[in-house]
Amino acid sequence: VIVHCNGVDDVGSGVTKVVAGVRRVGTTSFIQSKTIPVSQTSTLINNLNLQPNTKYESCIQATNGADITNILCSDGFVTDFTSPDISVAKVIDGLGSDIDYWGQASTGSCQWSGFADTESGLLNYIVSIGSCS
Repeated sequence: VIVHCNGVDDVGSGVTKVVAGVRRVGTTSFIQSKTIPVSQTSTLINNLNLQPNTKYESCIQATNGADITNILCSDGFVTDFTSPDISVAKVIDGLGSDIDYWGQASTGSCQWSGFADTESGLLNYIVSIGSCS
């Protein structure tokens, strides 16, 4: 996960430490975190072992010269490690009933139904026509 912020500042005693981390939404402990230079605005957090269909948030925790800490977190992201479900999906050649022959060299058509993704939903379809041998 890449954690990014627009920079942190403290006009009183200055920022002395910045920690970037990832945690489950609703918890206070980081799953994984690391201290980054105060001037750095993004970092990669790896070795997370995130769980499927779970909401996480990226956070930046800043500490100033008076050892006062504040934290800001993202609006979160949900993990989705599974592909769409095609168990009842269907693809049909043509726009009516299934066709076996097509008489045009520059166009083709098909229709589909039954694709589903219960975790994050379907974003788009990519349709292609090719030859089989």
